[in-house]
Amino acid sequence: MEKPSAQVYLCLGAVHHNASNFVEAEKYYKLGLSVDPYHDLCAIYLAGIYMQTERREVARELLLKILAHDSTSTRVQSALGNLLLENSYYADAESAFKRCISIDSLNVTYRMSLGYVYWATERYVEAESMFRRALQLNSDKFSRFLTYEMWKLLESHRYEQAEQLYRKIIQHDPALPGAYYALACLQSIQNQVDNAFETLEQAIVKGMNDYDWLQQTPDLAPLRERTEQWKTLMKKYFPDQVKD
Repeated sequence: MEKPSAQVYLCLGAVHHNASNFVEAEKYYKLGLSVDPYHDLCAIYLAGIYMQTERREVARELLLKILAHDSTSTRVQSALGNLLLENSYYADAESAFKRCISIDSLNVTYRMSLGYVYWATERYVEAESMFRRALQLNSDKFSRFLTYEMWKLLESHRYEQAEQLYRKIIQHDPALPGAYYALACLQSIQNQVDNAFETLEQAIVKGMNDYDWLQQTPDLAPLRERTEQWKTLMKKYFPDQVKD
């Protein structure tokens, strides 16, 4: 019977990975690498398992091994950069993303990642320049990336840095409802309720129209506690969905 390919093991690993069954996922990714020791996706996902289970140095060594075999693999180089970035090894992360850009200069994600390294190290002029270039290349992807980065800052309670980033993206793209909504959530969880109401209204005006989500997200609970003010705002923009 023919032995399964590395791709088959990758798919099996991904099924368990998505179910947070890390032991089984790790087993299948390793089996994939036993078939093809330099299968980049098996290596990247296995490194992800190592990261999620606090084995960061093992993850780093695995990715460096793959890169020693093929230094032009931007997928692995980018994964290494993200690993380094998440652990605050900013200089090494910067080098990794710069190598990615030197290989694929039109890739938006690599430029956004490098921009975030600059932002994290308070090199705001360089960060803005990199973000502007990413915006020129692909405005939709740029906006999704920054929204994701903003939520990461919220989760780690870096509120001041998050607000700076929200306001920067609003400055770049004043029509983006997600940035206004995220800023409203940030203001709300810091109990800046009046400011949050104003910002949320701007988000709705610019296209944030998920009424059901607004009624349930815990981030906006302080606003909903002002029952009459909340109902007035909802009636103004969602008159057909508000129940008296």
